[in-house]
Amino acid sequence: MAAGPYCGKLLAAMGAEVVKAEPPAGDPSRHEGPFVGESPHPEKSCLFLYVNAGKLGITLSLENPKARRIFEQLIESADVLLEDTSPGTLDALGLGYERLSQINRRLVVTSITPFGQTGPYRNYKAYSLNTYHSGGDGYLLQSGPESLSRPPMTAGGHMGDFEAGGSAAVATIAALFARQATGEGQHVDVSKQEALLALNRDIAARTASGENEETRLTRTYPYGGMMPCKDGYVVLSVNETHHWQTLLKIMGRLDLAEDARFETHEARSRHGDEANRYIAQWAEQHTKSEIYRSALEFGCPIGFVAAADEVVNSPQFAARGLFQEIHHPSAGTGKYAALPFVLASGPGRASQPAPLLGEHNQLLLGERLGYPRNELELLRQDGAI
Repeated sequence: MAAGPYCGKLLAAMGAEVVKAEPPAGDPSRHEGPFVGESPHPEKSCLFLYVNAGKLGITLSLENPKARRIFEQLIESADVLLEDTSPGTLDALGLGYERLSQINRRLVVTSITPFGQTGPYRNYKAYSLNTYHSGGDGYLLQSGPESLSRPPMTAGGHMGDFEAGGSAAVATIAALFARQATGEGQHVDVSKQEALLALNRDIAARTASGENEETRLTRTYPYGGMMPCKDGYVVLSVNETHHWQTLLKIMGRLDLAEDARFETHEARSRHGDEANRYIAQWAEQHTKSEIYRSALEFGCPIGFVAAADEVVNSPQFAARGLFQEIHHPSAGTGKYAALPFVLASGPGRASQPAPLLGEHNQLLLGERLGYPRNELELLRQDGAI
């Protein structure tokens, strides 16, 4: 519902024409909440609206032989097919990579699955929760001082799937560059597990090399780190002595500057609990804005943990135009986060809303492939589209 569509969203935002093909009953993500206006509606799923913005949309039931013929016709002129079905699904329909490459030898097929097309886990099914933990990040993730004693946790929403979709987009573009040199397409095999392993690739490499295993007990700041304050949390990274001394100035505790327990990073690390006790006592008396502004003034590396509304209303994002209003005929006008980078030559800020179910059947199947309206209606009645 997220990884494949997000990959397509990224390509669409960079200028590709991307067609979302979904079953006549609609993509499952259309029924995934939350919904605009709160009441469930297949045209108002926030997930579907976001990951499919900038695309055209058609309906195809690949179990129907007539729909498979239409699919093959579309493949004839396509550059890329993105698919996130279980391994072997397209082969069972007679639409595996070998068949598709015969139709279009320049076609790049990018397959996104939980564990890849090969290996003992090839056919394992998984939700985003499973794949997120299979990459190891949930075991290492912290969320505050109490995280050392709490069970493993997961990131919110579909973060893991978005990470996998981003990796798939990079891999797809790489395959297109390779095609420029060889004239041939290829099958790109994307494993969500392997993409998510990249979130902690350095830790995995150290573990594989026989170094000490990292856990939430070791993946922490010796002092500083996440601290509660009056209205939320701040994060302090004050390992260097001049940063520590600046923090003491902000705290009004210059008396600690000559304290032997805190003279060096090594000493502060040994007495981290004591250092944190002083920091916590100070932080709890101030808001995160007060702490952050003081840190900015003195050049001390302190950040604050932003809530969702603070992110959306950030003046930095407003200046960069990250959130763009898009009007959808059913869901109305909403703000959508665009690409996390700006292309000076454009494009990069898609304004086309997510397609209505089967919205572009007439454009793509009728006008481009030449199916007359009455035949499209017969295909609809037959369940092919």
